[in-house]
Amino acid sequence: MDKVSFPRSCPVCGDEATVFTKMIISEKKEDPARPYTNPRISGFGKTRFGDVKTRTLFIPTCEAHQYTDEGENKFKVLCTLGDGILFSILFISFLAAGENLWLGRGLPPYLFGLVLLFGIFIGLTVFAFRPPKVFQAIQVVGFDSDFKHIWLNLENEAYRLEFFQKNRMHAEFVRWIKRA
Repeated sequence: MDKVSFPRSCPVCGDEATVFTKMIISEKKEDPARPYTNPRISGFGKTRFGDVKTRTLFIPTCEAHQYTDEGENKFKVLCTLGDGILFSILFISFLAAGENLWLGRGLPPYLFGLVLLFGIFIGLTVFAFRPPKVFQAIQVVGFDSDFKHIWLNLENEAYRLEFFQKNRMHAEFVRWIKRA
């Protein structure tokens, strides 16, 4: 992968690339049901942090599609926290609404507003956790253990052809992928 270079055009829109977006690739071998298969867990159940291999790709993009993670984690945390708090309030409100129905009273009017607000927060959370457009345009399908070969899914057809023309000696089309 060291010999491969990305085209100087944006993978999303095809415009001229003026900035770089950093994409960090790391191996994920986590199975919470079987922690002994996780290479990051030692025999005593403690996490070993030095075992995860990572690789950084610098992808040329236009300024409109440049991705920086500034403030992204804060937004994700706020959305998740809002979802948890609203779910708790909504759960208690449903219990109170069930009691009202049991006693022959109607549904409380605030319940509909809470359901609507919870739906908005869930929508914001889906929006917060979706991958950016650059990572949708260049998806890492897999890689070998030494990061010498990386399988990429390039969504933009023109960008894909430009990538293969620029890297004729080091890139090839793959029509099959077998996941273990």
